[in-house]
Order: sequence, then C-alpha cells, then structure tokens
Amino acid sequence: MKKELTKVQDFPLFPEYQKKEKDRFMRDELNLAKYPLCLFSNKEKKSSVTFYPAPGVEWKIISNKEAGSEIPLGRHLDYLYAMLYLLAESTQYKYDDNTIYFTFHKLILTAGKTPNKEEFRTAMEAIINYKWLGIKSTLFKFWDQKEIKSVNEAISIIQSYTIIGGLKKGKKKRVEDDPNGYCKVVFSDYIVKNLQSMEMSKKLNFSFMLKLNTPMCRRYFRLLDAWKEEESVTGKYISVINRDIREVASQIPISDTVNPSVIRRRIDPLHEKLKELKYLKDVKYEKKNGVTKVYWYFSEYSVDQIIAYEELCKRGVSEVAAKNFVLKERIDKIMDCIRYYDIQKEEKKKENKEIHAGYLVSILQETDHELVKKKINEYDKKEEVRRRERSFIKEQEARMIYDQHVETKVRDAIKMLNEKEMVNLKKEAEARIAEIPVNIRKEAYNTSIKIGMNEIMRERLNLPSFEEWYKHYSSGEQNL
Repeated sequence: MKKELTKVQDFPLFPEYQKKEKDRFMRDELNLAKYPLCLFSNKEKKSSVTFYPAPGVEWKIISNKEAGSEIPLGRHLDYLYAMLYLLAESTQYKYDDNTIYFTFHKLILTAGKTPNKEEFRTAMEAIINYKWLGIKSTLFKFWDQKEIKSVNEAISIIQSYTIIGGLKKGKKKRVEDDPNGYCKVVFSDYIVKNLQSMEMSKKLNFSFMLKLNTPMCRRYFRLLDAWKEEESVTGKYISVINRDIREVASQIPISDTVNPSVIRRRIDPLHEKLKELKYLKDVKYEKKNGVTKVYWYFSEYSVDQIIAYEELCKRGVSEVAAKNFVLKERIDKIMDCIRYYDIQKEEKKKENKEIHAGYLVSILQETDHELVKKKINEYDKKEEVRRRERSFIKEQEARMIYDQHVETKVRDAIKMLNEKEMVNLKKEAEARIAEIPVNIRKEAYNTSIKIGMNEIMRERLNLPSFEEWYKHYSSGEQNL
C-alpha cells in the first residue's frame, strides 16, 4: 500500500511566497518519468525523434514547426517539471484542476534558477514547445477509472496556454522583454487523470531533485526513481536494480551513440553526483554475451531521509548522530524539530544569544513531537497575522499610489482635449446624470459633471483595474 500524500499549503499567487523550511513534494506522472520528453542536443533541429525503449516498440516525440515549436531540450524539461510542481502546489495534491496561473518570475524561482532575461526566454520556449509537443506511442498508458489503458492517438502534455505581458505607460510591453508577464497553463486531461491515480503516478521529492546540478542529472534521477518504484510495488525495500545500458541511453535519452563505453562515460558523472547526495551507494557494470548491464545499488536512506540527514549535518550535528536519527526517527518528526530549532535560533538572535547543534540534538531526544508541532503551529499563526498585516498595509499604500496615478493620467488626458472634444465629453457626462433632480444645487451638479467626465475619460484610456495593476506593483513594476 502506498502512503497517503501529505497535504501542503496553498500558496498565494501574488506576491511570490514559499515556506523554505519544508521539503517540497509532487506527484510524478509515470509516462513522463520513464520515457524521453526532450533531447540534450538538437544541432540538426529535428522536428521528430523516434526512440525504442523496448524492442520493436516506438516512442515518438513530434514538434510543430508551423506553430514555431521545436523538440524541447533538457533546460526546457526543467521548466515543465516546475509547472507540474506548481500544479501540485495549487491543488494541494488533489489534482482536481488542470489549470495553473503564475508569473514568470515565480516559475523561474520554482525551477531553481536565477531570474534573468535568458531564463525568461527559456521558460517561454518551454511552454510553447511542450504545448505543441506530440507523443505517439502504445507505451503511453493512462488510468481510465478502473484500469490502465494504452492510447493510440498523439498525446499532448499542455492543452493550452495564455501568456500576458505586463503594462507600462498604458501599453503592453513586448512579452519577451517583460519579467513581470504572467501565464495561464492548462494541462491535458490524460496527464491530470494519471496524476490523480496511484497507479500512474509516484511521489517525487522536488526539493531533492533541485539539488542535482544539471538537467540530465535530474532526468536520470527521475528515471531511476521510476524504475525503482516499479520494482517496489509490494512495498518492499529495493536495494539494487539493473538495466541494459542501451535501454538507459534510449530513455534518458543519449541519442547520438549506442556504444556502451561512450554511454558509460556520459552517465558516470551522474552516478558520482547521486552517490555524493547518498541516493546511490554504488554502481557496477557487467558485460555478458555482448550485453552490458548497469547495476545501481541504492543507499539505505530514502530520498526523504537524505534530505533530513543533510539538514541535520548543515546545522552542525555529527554525521554519526545524523545517521542514527534518520534511521530510527520518523522523518516528519526530524523535519519539525529542525524547523523548531531554526525558529528558536532566530528568536535567540534577537536577544543577542546563540544556540548550537547540541540544542537541536536535545530537542530530537527529549522533546515530545506533539509539543514541537504545537509550538510551530503557534509560531505560524503569529507569522500569518503579521504577514496579513504587512500585506494589508502594503495594499493600502499601493491603492493610494494607484489612485494618484489614475487621477494624474485622467487629468492630463482631459487637458489635451480641444474645445469641441471638451464640449462632447461634457454632454456625454450630462447624459449619464440625466436623472439627477432638477432642484440640485449648481455646485453639486458641477461636481457630478466633473466626476462623470473623469469616469468617461478613464474608460477611454483603458487603464488596468487596481487588482491587475497591483500584480505588477508587487513585482516592482509601478507604472500604469
């Protein structure tokens, strides 16, 4: 039996805000985890590529040149997974909606990248390339309520998308130059239905994946983790798995060679990184009857335990003590104790006091987990109140700035009108207030006319609403 998923917080879209203390998880759709979705080099600019993950069985990916798309590269795959993580986050693992909204700034941060113009363009390319990427293979399976079925038609990952540029001086900026642009992405029903099922998806530690240093290494980790999951269907611990090295190359993919020696040179650096992070204990090769097999020996740690071990060591706990804790204690308890330690450390800093790793060890050994969770919950509630207060003050200040901007633009636009245009504007305003009583005072009447003229001019200028403007204000773009 697979464990129930942990419920995660639904983070707001604006401003970008994430809790750094907790590991981030998502579901990995098994077709996407096992089979190629990109190339790691496409110098020939191929519009379609066919792989053979199983003898005589094709897995074909196709781009759409007419739509301006190309076969995605490894750097684009990173952004696909960032979007899939945002889907997990926004639906709290329920996957009861196939639509996400995000700023490009948030998407780039989610992918573990540094926001800049180049990454913005890569993110844009990823959305376009994966919208128009077609997958054609009988290997693609989907969960149809009661059973797993094959698909004969071409499958798309992203059903549709809308990219919206930020606003500046009343005009839309070129989207490719706009770091404040935001996007709506709708995933296909096949992908979302599989993510809803335990049969066609698996748990993925997104935080651990981001620790890997290259797109190919992240891809390799997801592939190994999917194969390991397949062999652990009974829930037993899997210490070793093996595959033909050519199958490994086909499914990463390493598409420019079938030479086992060359493939080995490509994947050995990936093994070193996975051993460094204690996901793998060892890797061996065996050649028999002309076939080279790779044997992966997995660490005694699970991916969650690896993260907990690293976090303990990072805070000064010895490697021996950290290992004992992760092998004996529940991981959620360890991570909660780490979080509580970090909170206490920050509080003591304010008093010019320090606490060290020994305090963390004593929390793990002596403090009741329920009490730790209670203290964290109390802290989070206080922080949420403070955050809301800061957000409210920021929004009120922003509203004042917005009103001033609007007033200035409307006033300047009215000043630019010639005499005839001014007369017409006044008549239009008078028509809108025709139902005002005849005996209204002249001063009040003139005020109503002025308000009406301002409202009409604001409509003509097509200025964004406060809510729309505030999205960009939160990201540093303050102009209308």
